Amino acid sequence: MAFVTLHVTGSNNALEPWRAPPAKESSALREQRLAAFGQREDANIAWLETAFARARTDGAIGVVVLMQANPRFELPPGDPQRAGFEAIIDALGRLAAEFARPVLLLHGDGHLFLVDWPLAGASPAVPNLRRVQSFGHPLMEWIRIDVDPSSATVFRVVIGSPHHAITG
Repeated sequence: MAFVTLHVTGSNNALEPWRAPPAKESSALREQRLAAFGQREDANIAWLETAFARARTDGAIGVVVLMQANPRFELPPGDPQRAGFEAIIDALGRLAAEFARPVLLLHGDGHLFLVDWPLAGASPAVPNLRRVQSFGHPLMEWIRIDVDPSSATVFRVVIGSPHHAITG
């Protein structure tokens, strides 16, 4: 199993200012923020490529990718609210397809629990990429990921609270 963490943040991966409306952000701060975004994006993609290359070399049964932000898979490519994630989505989709074994993306930022196959219907399709978006305030539960190397999907998601659990 290979694990990789990425520095992908909310607010459209920091393309949107956090502390002021875009019209009130100084040009110097905007330039700094955009430069940091570009450096972070390049580093994230290089790190992702390195992790998948290592997973292939090591014969890993799967790859787990962790990051904070919801990359907004539900929005169409080119949507401005997804612009900060396009390169990460493209790289993740390409690398997962090339890897051809289970890939699990774990992230937060949406505050609602979600499990899906976000690129299964994309062109080209990436049916081996599964996403788990964690709970967030005010809905708090636990999530457990079981790994079964004999399973075709490798990962089993279990959610629950002290009183119940749901598997899938």
